[in-house]
Amino acid sequence: MLAARHAGRQSWLEDYATRESSTGHPVATARALTILSFADESETAGATIARLDNHGGMVGRAAEAARFACDRNRWSCIGYQRLAETGDCVDFWRYGTLLAKIADAHMVLWTGDYVEGPLLDRFGYSLTRCSRRSGHDRLSRSTRTRMASWRQYS
Repeated sequence: MLAARHAGRQSWLEDYATRESSTGHPVATARALTILSFADESETAGATIARLDNHGGMVGRAAEAARFACDRNRWSCIGYQRLAETGDCVDFWRYGTLLAKIADAHMVLWTGDYVEGPLLDRFGYSLTRCSRRSGHDRLSRSTRTRMASWRQYS
Protein backbone atom coordinates (compact mmCIF):
# COMPACT_ATOMS: atom_id res chain seq x y z
CA MET A 1 0.00 0.00 0.00
CA LEU A 2 2.85 2.35 0.77
CA ALA A 3 4.44 1.48 -2.58
CA ALA A 4 1.19 2.34 -4.38
CA ARG A 5 1.03 5.65 -2.52
CA HIS A 6 4.64 6.36 -3.38
CA ALA A 7 3.83 5.69 -7.05
CA GLY A 8 0.96 8.20 -6.93
CA ARG A 9 -1.84 5.60 -6.98
CA GLN A 10 -3.70 6.85 -3.88
CA SER A 11 -6.93 7.35 -5.84
CA TRP A 12 -6.81 3.74 -7.06
CA LEU A 13 -6.42 2.53 -3.46
CA GLU A 14 -9.34 4.69 -2.35
CA ASP A 15 -11.55 3.42 -5.19
CA TYR A 16 -10.67 -0.18 -4.33
CA ALA A 17 -11.35 0.40 -0.62
CA THR A 18 -14.70 2.06 -1.42
CA ARG A 19 -15.75 -0.92 -3.54
CA GLU A 20 -14.65 -3.39 -0.87
CA SER A 21 -16.40 -1.54 1.97
CA SER A 22 -19.66 -1.35 0.01
CA THR A 23 -19.88 -5.15 -0.33
CA GLY A 24 -21.08 -5.54 3.24
CA HIS A 25 -18.79 -8.49 3.90
CA PRO A 26 -16.94 -8.01 7.21
CA VAL A 27 -13.59 -9.30 5.91
CA ALA A 28 -13.72 -7.10 2.78
CA THR A 29 -14.76 -4.12 4.90
CA ALA A 30 -11.93 -4.69 7.38
CA ARG A 31 -9.48 -4.99 4.45
CA ALA A 32 -10.79 -1.70 3.04
CA LEU A 33 -10.30 0.00 6.40
CA THR A 34 -6.75 -1.34 6.60
CA ILE A 35 -6.02 0.08 3.15
CA LEU A 36 -7.50 3.45 4.10
CA SER A 37 -5.40 3.54 7.28
CA PHE A 38 -2.33 3.80 5.03
CA ALA A 39 -3.88 6.51 2.85
CA ASP A 40 -3.17 10.21 3.07
CA GLU A 41 -5.86 12.24 4.73
CA SER A 42 -8.69 12.59 2.25
CA GLU A 43 -12.43 13.06 2.24
CA THR A 44 -12.96 9.53 0.93
CA ALA A 45 -10.86 7.89 3.63
CA GLY A 46 -12.30 10.06 6.40
CA ALA A 47 -15.89 9.52 5.32
CA THR A 48 -15.50 5.76 4.98
CA ILE A 49 -13.79 5.38 8.35
CA ALA A 50 -16.38 7.65 10.03
CA ARG A 51 -19.24 5.68 8.45
CA LEU A 52 -17.90 2.43 9.87
CA ASP A 53 -16.77 3.78 13.25
CA ASN A 54 -19.89 2.67 15.12
CA HIS A 55 -19.91 -0.93 13.93
CA GLY A 56 -19.24 -3.69 16.41
CA GLY A 57 -17.04 -6.73 16.13
CA MET A 58 -14.20 -7.06 13.68
CA VAL A 59 -15.33 -4.13 11.51
CA GLY A 60 -15.53 -1.84 14.54
CA ARG A 61 -12.06 -2.85 15.70
CA ALA A 62 -10.68 -2.34 12.18
CA ALA A 63 -12.31 1.11 12.00
CA GLU A 64 -10.85 2.05 15.38
CA ALA A 65 -7.38 0.90 14.30
CA ALA A 66 -7.70 2.80 10.99
CA ARG A 67 -8.75 5.98 12.81
CA PHE A 68 -5.78 5.65 15.18
CA ALA A 69 -3.34 5.06 12.29
CA CYS A 70 -4.64 8.16 10.49
CA ASP A 71 -4.39 10.23 13.68
CA ARG A 72 -0.88 8.96 14.37
CA ASN A 73 0.18 9.88 10.83
CA ARG A 74 -1.27 13.38 11.26
CA TRP A 75 0.52 13.81 14.61
CA SER A 76 3.76 12.57 13.07
CA CYS A 77 3.49 15.14 10.26
CA ILE A 78 2.98 17.95 12.75
CA GLY A 79 5.87 16.76 14.92
CA TYR A 80 8.21 16.41 11.96
CA GLN A 81 7.27 19.83 10.61
CA ARG A 82 8.04 21.43 13.97
CA LEU A 83 11.26 19.43 14.28
CA ALA A 84 12.38 20.48 10.79
CA GLU A 85 11.66 24.16 11.43
CA THR A 86 13.12 24.58 14.91
CA GLY A 87 16.42 26.24 15.61
CA ASP A 88 16.39 25.44 19.34
CA CYS A 89 18.28 22.32 20.48
CA VAL A 90 15.84 21.58 23.32
CA ASP A 91 12.84 21.77 20.99
CA PHE A 92 14.65 19.59 18.46
CA TRP A 93 15.25 16.93 21.13
CA ARG A 94 11.64 17.21 22.36
CA TYR A 95 10.07 16.86 18.90
CA GLY A 96 12.53 14.12 17.94
CA THR A 97 11.69 12.09 21.05
CA LEU A 98 7.96 12.47 20.49
CA LEU A 99 8.32 11.66 16.79
CA ALA A 100 10.26 8.47 17.54
CA LYS A 101 7.34 7.29 19.69
CA ILE A 102 4.59 7.79 17.08
CA ALA A 103 6.14 7.75 13.60
CA ASP A 104 5.65 4.72 11.38
CA ALA A 105 6.28 3.74 7.76
CA HIS A 106 4.17 6.67 6.51
CA MET A 107 7.09 8.94 7.37
CA VAL A 108 9.14 7.99 4.30
CA LEU A 109 6.40 9.40 2.07
CA TRP A 110 6.17 12.91 3.48
CA THR A 111 9.55 13.78 5.04
CA GLY A 112 10.73 15.34 1.76
CA ASP A 113 7.81 17.80 1.81
CA TYR A 114 9.37 19.96 4.53
CA VAL A 115 12.32 22.30 4.39
CA GLU A 116 15.05 20.97 6.62
CA GLY A 117 16.36 23.35 9.25
CA PRO A 118 19.95 23.61 10.44
CA LEU A 119 19.48 21.22 13.36
CA LEU A 120 17.90 18.55 11.18
CA ASP A 121 20.88 18.73 8.82
CA ARG A 122 23.24 18.42 11.77
CA PHE A 123 21.49 15.87 14.01
CA GLY A 124 18.99 14.14 11.72
CA TYR A 125 21.00 10.92 11.65
CA SER A 126 20.27 10.44 15.37
CA LEU A 127 16.54 10.25 14.63
CA THR A 128 16.85 7.11 12.52
CA ARG A 129 18.46 5.23 15.38
CA CYS A 130 15.70 6.27 17.83
CA SER A 131 12.86 5.65 15.39
CA ARG A 132 14.29 2.26 14.38
CA ARG A 133 14.53 1.20 18.03
CA SER A 134 11.05 2.53 18.83
CA GLY A 135 9.58 0.89 15.72
CA HIS A 136 11.21 -2.43 16.61
CA ASP A 137 9.77 -2.24 20.15
CA ARG A 138 6.33 -1.34 18.79
CA LEU A 139 6.49 -4.19 16.26
CA SER A 140 7.56 -6.63 18.96
CA ARG A 141 4.65 -5.58 21.20
CA SER A 142 2.12 -5.80 18.37
CA THR A 143 3.44 -9.22 17.35
CA ARG A 144 3.14 -10.50 20.92
CA THR A 145 -0.40 -9.10 21.18
CA ARG A 146 -1.42 -10.61 17.85
CA MET A 147 0.00 -14.00 18.79
CA ALA A 148 -1.82 -13.92 22.14
CA SER A 149 -5.12 -13.11 20.43
CA TRP A 150 -4.64 -15.96 17.93
CA ARG A 151 -3.90 -18.43 20.73
CA GLN A 152 -7.39 -17.99 22.14
CA TYR A 153 -8.84 -19.46 18.92
CA SER A 154 -6.59 -22.54 18.87
